[in-house]
Amino acid sequence: MGKSYFSDIDFDFAKHPTSKYAIAGQPTTLPCSPPISYPPANVTWYKNNQPLTNQFSNGSQTVFIVDPANGIWDLFIADVQRIHEGQYFCVAENVFAVPTSRTSKVATLRVGGTKFLLNSKLLTFLSSSQEPQGQF
Repeated sequence: MGKSYFSDIDFDFAKHPTSKYAIAGQPTTLPCSPPISYPPANVTWYKNNQPLTNQFSNGSQTVFIVDPANGIWDLFIADVQRIHEGQYFCVAENVFAVPTSRTSKVATLRVGGTKFLLNSKLLTFLSSSQEPQGQF
């Protein structure tokens, strides 16, 4: 008697990416927990409808998936800058299931602000029209 194999990918993501406003120079994370899948799904991140594979490769590891070997597919940006602004989503793929993939909701990442040090206190100016945050 032959072995029986079963493959499947659920419909719903456990956690979708969420839109956020990040401060330039600070770290930020976009979450992505793919649907339950057997075998486990592979996840690809997209920015502005393009796969993120080489968009930020400049010799440093400033943008990476947290820990795919252990199923943590969150996108971490160590030093967010305006070039990181855009529309992000993740796609979970299980080539053995039908259909083979699921797509998360789209999240918008906006980046702004500048960091200033004044009398050893960190102040963040979100824009010239807003008051600084922090203590003098």
